[in-house]
Amino acid sequence: MTIITTTTTAAIIANPDAYIKLTTTKGHELWVPKALNDAGLAALLTEALAARWSSFGDSMLGDYHNYNNFTPKQRPWVAKLIHDASDAGTAAAKVEHASKPVLGGADRLMAMFDKAGEAIKWPKIRINLNGLTIKLSRAGSNARHPGSINVVLNADDWAGRVHTDGTLDLYAARCEQAGTSADAVTSTIAEWLANPEDGARLFGQLTGACCFCNRELTTGESLTAGYGPVCADRFGLSWGHVDENLMADELAGAVATTAALPGENWHPASSFNIEDDDLPF
Repeated sequence: MTIITTTTTAAIIANPDAYIKLTTTKGHELWVPKALNDAGLAALLTEALAARWSSFGDSMLGDYHNYNNFTPKQRPWVAKLIHDASDAGTAAAKVEHASKPVLGGADRLMAMFDKAGEAIKWPKIRINLNGLTIKLSRAGSNARHPGSINVVLNADDWAGRVHTDGTLDLYAARCEQAGTSADAVTSTIAEWLANPEDGARLFGQLTGACCFCNRELTTGESLTAGYGPVCADRFGLSWGHVDENLMADELAGAVATTAALPGENWHPASSFNIEDDDLPF
């Protein structure tokens, strides 16, 4: 059994009555001062999410900000997330933010998610970065930053978010852990926003899958466009548009960098995998 604390073990031994024990869903123990109320747990959870993001935890934190408390059923989950972040060994105070540029075209990005959200619950956009996939998804109404766009690398490594005002807030260390840099992620998203049709087309032609629904492209028209007519309609894009000036070496070079591309890009059926947003709690 793992025991984690918000203070030293010696302090607990010296004055055990001053602390209470929260047991996580996996049986781990979290000892916290009795004086630490839900506001204190919310602060710890905020730090934990900075070190190890979870959409479930983000939703619980949103509930706390709405109702000023955690429910008895939520507290063990809060303890678990704090424990998991402690295991990750990343102190929130040491997490370095990259610069926070305002993205040109962010209004269009928000509008695309607004439109797609009318038809599907959790719309997503996937962007290729030299073989690494940047996945964009919108935070729910109960999240800490409702309506913002989460930036995830390599399918499940959360790296930051695009705020509703267009500010891109990335964690430099998390980008580096995923094998890239905050500058590269920033420039790639900015380039995609400058021409979403071309960005979506290139992703589809590289991977054979739609960057929106992640399903296999099966018709010549969809392979040429890089995405299908249904997703085009959902996200408000033209369909059948092809940039005649696209240089052959652009595609060839990108193919070379994605020759060993792992994960969801090469397995369209993985779009049916259960993700945090799909969990019923």
